[in-house]
Amino acid sequence: MMLKKQIKLHYAQLQRLDRDMMVRRQCLTRLIDNETDRARVFDFIEMTRQNTKQQHDLKEQSRLLRLSTLHDSNYSADKGSTLQRGSKRINLPTEEKVVVNLSDKVLDKHETDLLKKGLNFAVAPKKVPISDIIAETETEISKLKGDRKEWVRTEVKNAIKRTRLKSNLTNEEENALRRLKGETSIKILKADKGNATVVLNTTDYMDKLENLITNGPYEKLRSDPGKRLRGELHSMLMTAVNENRITRFFMLQMCPTHYQTPHFYGLPKIHKTGVPLRPIVSMIGAFHSNLAKYLNNVIKPYATNGPSFIKNSTDAISKLSQVSDLHEGIILSLDVVSLFTKIPLDESIEAIQKCLDDDHSLSSRTNFNRQELSILLRFCLTCCYFQHRDDLYRQYDGVAMGSSLSCSVANIFMFHFEKKAEEEMQSRGITWPAQYLRYVDDTFLHWKGTEQELDLFIQTLNSVRSCIQFTQEREENDSLAFLDIKIHRKAGKVDFAIHRKDTHTNLYLNRKSCHPRSTFNGIVTTLSHRAKNICSQNMLKGELKDLHDIFIHNGFPEREANRVFRMRLNSRTQGEDLQHRQRPIPDCIFPYVPGLYESIRSILNKVNLKTGYKPIRTIKQELMKKRPAPAKQHGIIYNVECGDCAWKYIGESGRLVEERIEEHKRAVKRFDTCSEISNHVLNEDHQMEWSSHAILEREENYQHRIVKEAIWTRRKKSGNRVKFVLSTAWDDIM
Repeated sequence: MMLKKQIKLHYAQLQRLDRDMMVRRQCLTRLIDNETDRARVFDFIEMTRQNTKQQHDLKEQSRLLRLSTLHDSNYSADKGSTLQRGSKRINLPTEEKVVVNLSDKVLDKHETDLLKKGLNFAVAPKKVPISDIIAETETEISKLKGDRKEWVRTEVKNAIKRTRLKSNLTNEEENALRRLKGETSIKILKADKGNATVVLNTTDYMDKLENLITNGPYEKLRSDPGKRLRGELHSMLMTAVNENRITRFFMLQMCPTHYQTPHFYGLPKIHKTGVPLRPIVSMIGAFHSNLAKYLNNVIKPYATNGPSFIKNSTDAISKLSQVSDLHEGIILSLDVVSLFTKIPLDESIEAIQKCLDDDHSLSSRTNFNRQELSILLRFCLTCCYFQHRDDLYRQYDGVAMGSSLSCSVANIFMFHFEKKAEEEMQSRGITWPAQYLRYVDDTFLHWKGTEQELDLFIQTLNSVRSCIQFTQEREENDSLAFLDIKIHRKAGKVDFAIHRKDTHTNLYLNRKSCHPRSTFNGIVTTLSHRAKNICSQNMLKGELKDLHDIFIHNGFPEREANRVFRMRLNSRTQGEDLQHRQRPIPDCIFPYVPGLYESIRSILNKVNLKTGYKPIRTIKQELMKKRPAPAKQHGIIYNVECGDCAWKYIGESGRLVEERIEEHKRAVKRFDTCSEISNHVLNEDHQMEWSSHAILEREENYQHRIVKEAIWTRRKKSGNRVKFVLSTAWDDIM
């Protein structure tokens, strides 16, 4: 009865609105004499009415979808790892799929439970990182004026005092983490695809790396070329410095004095027989890593302006949706075999040089001329060397996965390759596909010819360059997977859905991970938008149900998982705009401590400072140790003690501690009165314990380092001079 009454009321309201519209239309007719203007006004009103109706219909459809999904009783959870809805089953994380143990070690229950959380799981801190918070706060509030600095210090200090820490691991899992961290017989790695955790014997892992080096484009070096190569780069950049085209500060950023040797590691491909490794050269901290990032920004436009380029899955869907005859012909996907290590460097550099020559807007992106850019690009691409165990190697061909330049260079070369392929096809009278879309090494083809003509096309494509070979995947059971899209063709209709590979674990970020709530909300929002951008309307409901169940299995509460049904998205274009919306760059980055970070963010928002966060430690950082421990460390706060009394000296340096200690020794020998250590030795007739010097903390950022030097000086009560005067407001928490 209540529903009938509601319908009757709405019907009466509609009739009343129609009468009002008729009256207003008659009023406008009397007011507007010109017949052309009157027609334009009425057309505008009708268009507005249609748009309003369309938006209202979409809103109601979204509400109906949410209600029907929330109250749908046609699914039930099995006790195992899948959920069933009618005849459809989706895979959810299983112990065997999330933790792939290929080692001889038998993992106990607690070790397995720990690894099942995922390597991106952030462990809650056991103590507040006070020095990091003080250093970040002091660095940023230096921009403020007046009493606001002291107000911020007091508020942050009080927030630290109120903080109560709580572990997000059980005692058994904490013990398991310590055991696995000290285990040297196994290597814990992230799978190449699917977010699984793989456990390998250390010997097997090292043998696989040796096999990659032996059979790959690598050669052993007799000595470390780092110092020589950095000197060459310094000479190249100094030319631009002397001509005042770049500053000395910029030069030191591009060519830092202290650097780390690149290292070689591999990620296991668990979807392939024998579990081979994907070779990666980590360039983090290398002497030319900043230069590679800079050059990548310069050449990036050339990597995205080709006719075959697609930016992402949403871009692919947008282009495929415009193809009216996609339901006809043959569709298939191609994949280049080991593209990055097979790219011919000389040909790639020539292709980039041609792009530079044709670019009339180059001067707006860089102060280097075309010849200098070409030399710097060749230098960055050919000086790829790395450490493996105690040996050094050089990659003499291809580009290394791990370099900032690799992806852009690969795209530019593939555009060049496709031009050569088109010329080859034309000379042989072979037709080019109706649709040819590529994302780095994954290509989608829509072919309207015969099977024999397609085979000839692929055979010719593989003959263009012997180093570039394509494998193909044909349509199977009326569907084809391309990137993370599943293309279904049936009864003259084309539908799109989300594609998940067999190795996909559906493991995202465990809800108990030490992250802010906004991060988990962002995961729900991003995956919901992805589903609505990719899925056809008839596929969307099932995908949203799958996402709901995946979130529940990742530990999300029901109310957060249900947000996937409340997300409203009117079009794919709107979804793309949301995905690429620019976020404000934070002024300061704090280590995330639950409750404390939110308080600090609220405090700094009141003085117009935007904050970001970083996890303090993740399972990956604790267990996945790929980089060898450096023999020497720079960017340090250090301590030197007197051998005859309790006096101590605390200092900081961006250089190696050994270099700084040698400088102190020379100052003592010269009786340098500007040196506090020299003055102490002279005045007291004491000797310093040089061999007992200790590194108290590492800090790369100079501003943070001088604040931490002041903190350690006050903690240790050393009394020596410091570069930063620390406020006494922090005393009672240090």
